[in-house]
Amino acid sequence: MEVHEVRARCDSKRLEDLSHVVSIGTTKGCEFVKRQIELGNVKELNLWPECQTELQNSLHSFVASPHFEQLSIIGSDLNLDFEVVACFVDRFFKGDLGKGASLRGKPSFPLAQIIQLYTDDSVEG
Repeated sequence: MEVHEVRARCDSKRLEDLSHVVSIGTTKGCEFVKRQIELGNVKELNLWPECQTELQNSLHSFVASPHFEQLSIIGSDLNLDFEVVACFVDRFFKGDLGKGASLRGKPSFPLAQIIQLYTDDSVEG
C-alpha cells in the first residue's frame, strides 16, 4: 500500500489505532481508506484517479459521519451519487455540518433532482 499523505492530530507521539487521523490522500490502499471511513476516523478525504470504484459505497458513510468535513473526488474515477449529495444537503439544512464543510466532484445525476427535493416549501425549519 502506498499512502502519499496522512496528516494526523494526536495527543501523544503514538498513532497506534489511528483514531486521530484527520486527512487521507492516497493513490493506492483503498482497503485502508475504507476501514478508516468505517471506523469514523476521517474528516477529509481526497482521492486520485487510481482509486478503485470500490470506495463508491463508502462515500455515503463518510459524508454521514459526524467527523465529516471535506470530500474531494475531483480527478478520480468516482462520481458523487444522489445519496451522497442528498446526505450532504440534508445535513446542511439541519445545521449539522461544520462551517468549512465541502463536497467536490462530478455528480452522477442531474442536479435538478436535488433542487426539486429542496425547494423553500419542502425545507423544514
